[in-house]
Amino acid sequence: MYEDLFELEINDKSGRTARIATSAGKTKTPYIIPSRNEFSALKESPHIEEEDINSFKIGNHVEWINKEKLHRLSDSQYYVQYAGYVQKKVREIPAIHKILHFELQKDLTTMNEEQINILLTLQNDVEATFIEIPNLYTKWNYAEAIKISNQWRKNNNIDKPLMAIVTTNDYIDTAIEYDEHIDSIGISLRKYDPHLLYNLKSKFKDTERQKWIHALSTPRTYRQFDWTGTAGALINFYGIDTISFYVPHPMAIRNYVLQQNDLNEEEKAEQASWTKYFNPMDYASNNYSEIEKQYGIDHRLSEFCHCSVCKKNTIDSITADYEYTFYNTRAHDVMSNKNESGLFQKSIEEGEAEAYINSKYYAKKFIQDNEQVELCS
Repeated sequence: MYEDLFELEINDKSGRTARIATSAGKTKTPYIIPSRNEFSALKESPHIEEEDINSFKIGNHVEWINKEKLHRLSDSQYYVQYAGYVQKKVREIPAIHKILHFELQKDLTTMNEEQINILLTLQNDVEATFIEIPNLYTKWNYAEAIKISNQWRKNNNIDKPLMAIVTTNDYIDTAIEYDEHIDSIGISLRKYDPHLLYNLKSKFKDTERQKWIHALSTPRTYRQFDWTGTAGALINFYGIDTISFYVPHPMAIRNYVLQQNDLNEEEKAEQASWTKYFNPMDYASNNYSEIEKQYGIDHRLSEFCHCSVCKKNTIDSITADYEYTFYNTRAHDVMSNKNESGLFQKSIEEGEAEAYINSKYYAKKFIQDNEQVELCS
């Protein structure tokens, strides 16, 4: 239906660039899509300018849905209340285009047609630009969910692109089978699976199929590196055009805030030193105390990164301002990853994609380790 939504420009063996075209303009990929939480961090950081925040064209908000909540949404009074709450959150995203992503909890093992329609309608009612077709990690009839969603769009005269969500290898084949019903694919990386990435690469990136591929719930760091490294934007190697990072469950966020409130000043300072910092030099993600041991407390972060936060801080200053360490570091994550996306775009255009990946230790190792898993399977 949306033949012009996605325009593939260069498909290099190590990456690809494209354009997502909407009535509001074109967004070049690879591209980082901040969450509402990350936009909040950008606003809270004293080092980020308004123009930095306004430079993002697409934003993402995450809602966690369990069996009880989905059941309650069938009640019209509760639906109106909840939709108003979510709409307020979505409107806080200072971007032209907005995605509402559902993290469906493990007690949800299936959905009926009414429940699918409720989640589709909710996205439209809160003014999401793109409509996700919710998917579960358990085996269920996702092909039927795609057909229901397509019919919902026709019946309600909804003029918005449909995004199928892939959570396991099986659903990649479903997305291919129902290619004409969908306009883009969201791949959930919440449960990391190298086979899923390679299946995506072989069936979409390395073929003539042209679909916008969006990675949802991407881990910031990976277990295989003891949580000290990431593939970052270079996961584009697998044909992923846009990336949004994992957003914790609201209860986890609430518990973190309560824990912070109970800390004394000395404990807050110590907590700040444990905050992980994304280093675009090699895609490492060590905490500040580890970086301090290697480089010294007065080391300028501009030696690692040229974002607005790092230009103005040393390891000492960013941790000393411990009330804002989290916001500043998260703001750095967003701006630094955006910058990396742009640099990788350029490297693909200049035929240097493989060399760029090889220059980032953890991204290179991530891909090599995944290739080894694929060879051994």
